[in-house]
Amino acid sequence: MTITAIALSLAVLGAPAQEANLQWWYAPSTEKVFPESQPPGTSEDGRVYCALGEYEALQLCLRSEADLPGLRVVVKPKPGFRALPKSMFHFFEVDYVPTPKDPVHKWWPDPLAPLGPNHRVFDVKAGETKEVWCQVHIADDPPEPGEYKMDVEVWDTEPPHDTGIAHHRLLTCPIHVWVWPFHMPKTNHLRTGFGTWTSMMAPKFGVHPYSRQLRDLKTQVYYELLDHRICANELPFDVYDQRAEHLMGTPNVNGYWMPMNLVDKPGTLGIKWERVERRGVPRKAYMLPWDEAATRGAYAEFRERARTVQEFAPGLKVLGTFNGPPDWAPEKTPMDELKGYVDLWCFITPQAAVPQVAGELRERQAKAEEGWCYVCCSPRGGNWANYLINMSALQHRVLTWQIYRAGLTGLLYWGVNYWEMTPDPWTDVATVKWISDDIYGDGSLVYPGRKVGVFGPVSSIRLECIRDSLEDYEYLVMAERVLGKAAAMDAVGHVTTGWTKFVNSPDEFESVRKDLGFALATAQSPCSVP
Repeated sequence: MTITAIALSLAVLGAPAQEANLQWWYAPSTEKVFPESQPPGTSEDGRVYCALGEYEALQLCLRSEADLPGLRVVVKPKPGFRALPKSMFHFFEVDYVPTPKDPVHKWWPDPLAPLGPNHRVFDVKAGETKEVWCQVHIADDPPEPGEYKMDVEVWDTEPPHDTGIAHHRLLTCPIHVWVWPFHMPKTNHLRTGFGTWTSMMAPKFGVHPYSRQLRDLKTQVYYELLDHRICANELPFDVYDQRAEHLMGTPNVNGYWMPMNLVDKPGTLGIKWERVERRGVPRKAYMLPWDEAATRGAYAEFRERARTVQEFAPGLKVLGTFNGPPDWAPEKTPMDELKGYVDLWCFITPQAAVPQVAGELRERQAKAEEGWCYVCCSPRGGNWANYLINMSALQHRVLTWQIYRAGLTGLLYWGVNYWEMTPDPWTDVATVKWISDDIYGDGSLVYPGRKVGVFGPVSSIRLECIRDSLEDYEYLVMAERVLGKAAAMDAVGHVTTGWTKFVNSPDEFESVRKDLGFALATAQSPCSVP
């Protein structure tokens, strides 16, 4: 997006006497940058457009002809202009993970390790591009709408005199933030259910499997996802816990599951469901009695378990996940076999794209049932959206636009920390080796933070793209209510026209999002969406 090339005589600055020819530019968050990426050759400052309460990011890209170790980034007000609080800016080092069987890149950018005055420094290697993820969060105590100008500065430190204080300013990279005069809704309007695997946290985070630290980690992961507008499929507290009551009643929690094994203990299921009903939030709960039923036996078991739910927990929603038609009758759909047993119909996206499925799903939605979708280790061929590491950032970002276009109301994802098949997610991201050893990052959206001095989860480019996409969905909800359905669908049509048809240019995508934001900003009452 932007570039400035500065030939630095580091001897003048007191650093090693060599010229680094340090270059910088900004790249959008919808673009993945690699060590071999070259400056684009244009000259613009960084620009970020945010609603109140929203997160948005740019990538500051650095490239040098000499090694530059121990760098830090800071943000400062631009003299003479309005400035945002520094607390609204967060910086992360973009790290790389190995993808040895990828035909194009053997390493892909993904982990985001925190940077800052009291955090890690980072290095720029000679002849390689290095990215810093620059995130802006317009917090709940918002500034006035309008444009703000800041400077992102890159400083070096000078061993052996490093006291944790940056010594030499190498670059000043202007960044402009435009704050729109409307709030992101407090309610998450797209229902989500992302799986967490508590048993896999202990060894990777280095805590005892039955310790309070592990319980704290589970809670920390839950709230980290909630901060990304994602509901983990399981609450971090039992329904008898008062903290669970608070969570179930908050507007940004729009779903949670009752554990599948409760079907085998119908008495316990009934007691827990009564507890949920007394708290007045039963509509948010659901249960998956059988995952991806395909055979006659699986369908029969699904129906039996669903009947148990209906008897002992009347009103508890039954979720069904399907990755294909019944295997004994490929001309049918799951709706043909399970009408009356499913409330939330959840299809893998290639199945949701089948016209017969989409048509029958609309009929079920007309009967107050819901349509959801999911992705997992597939789809990964062709131009499908998904969350695998070696996919483009736009493939992570556009899925919610496709969901809105299809009229679906929920998104399921099976795991954020599935690490059973990998000794260390930082060095091995082939997480589902029993399926294939060339599927990277499936079921794994965070990293254990010990490697970078963090007790807890470390985010990823993919997780940040998912939050951005969920915020995009809120833009579309606001547009529908404030500007009309036609205006929302018109914006969607400029991003995607089908499950495998969407823009492949980050600039085109950013232009649509910006136009939608300005349309909402000039509307009469965009803040009316709760």
